[in-house]
Formats: sequence, structure tokens, C-alpha cells
Amino acid sequence: LLGQLFALLDCIFTIISGKAKTKKKMLALQVMNCVCAFFADLCLGGFSGSSTAVIAGIRNVLIYNGKSGKVLTIIFCLALLVAGLLVNSNGWAGLLPVAASIEYTIVLFNKKASLKTMKKALLVNTIGWLAFEIIILGIPYIILFSIEIVFLGYELYIKDDKEHHLAK
Repeated sequence: LLGQLFALLDCIFTIISGKAKTKKKMLALQVMNCVCAFFADLCLGGFSGSSTAVIAGIRNVLIYNGKSGKVLTIIFCLALLVAGLLVNSNGWAGLLPVAASIEYTIVLFNKKASLKTMKKALLVNTIGWLAFEIIILGIPYIILFSIEIVFLGYELYIKDDKEHHLAK
């Protein structure tokens, strides 16, 4: 029950971060998301997810504080890959979250990435995690990631489109 509660908080922070108006606000919310994801995965026995959440949390704090660049991108991508391979117990399926997290890391460490690009990368990241949960039948996260995808998609493509048309 505690794991599901943290998973729900993880989802809520992700959805709210998708509505953020600035990169810093988005990153701050995603630090909280990572903390909740860490505890959710730990409670649910997902050591791969827990290790990814720690690495992503550190990444988000560094980027929030203005640290970025190719060296950090490579270090964090390698850390995600190594951690993912070391604790993966789900075969090829276990590499989906690793790939999703690496994709998101590359975008976040790019100083030129716009807020909208970051949100699109978050959507792609969430789709990668959803695919993994479908394969392993992680029903609570299937539901939560599906909700996240609907909210993120709405924020990016429907709401943004409406605001663009109203501005004309």
C-alpha cells in the first residue's frame, strides 16, 4: 500500500511538472517525482527503478543548479546504462526504462532545449516506461503512466494548440 501511495505521488508530481511554465519549476517538481519514484520502486521491489530514480534525481538537481554539458551527459547516460544493466532482472524489457531515461537525460542536459522540447521528451520517456510496465504487467504503473500520458499529451498538443489559435 505504501508503494502505491508513493507511485501515486510520483504520478502527480510528473503531471504537475508537465504543466510548469519554466524549466526550473519543471525540474524542481521532477526532483520530488524522483524521490517518490525511489520509495515507490523500493517498496514494490523494483530495484532497477529505484537506482534510476536516484540517478535521475541527482541529474535534475544538477541541471536545476545550472550544471550541464557533454561530460555530464555522458556520465549520467553511462550511469543509467550501467545501473540498468546491473540490476535488470527483466531481460530486454528491462532496457526500455533505461533507454527512456537516457533519452530524457540527453534532452535535459542540452542547454538549448526549450521547455516544450523538455515536455515532449518527458512524454516519450513516460511512453517508454509504460511499455515496460505493460510487458511486466505492472498494473498500478500501467494505470498511472497512462494517466500521465493523457495529461502530458493534452498539455503539449491540445491545450497548446488552443492557446496558439486564441492568440491569433
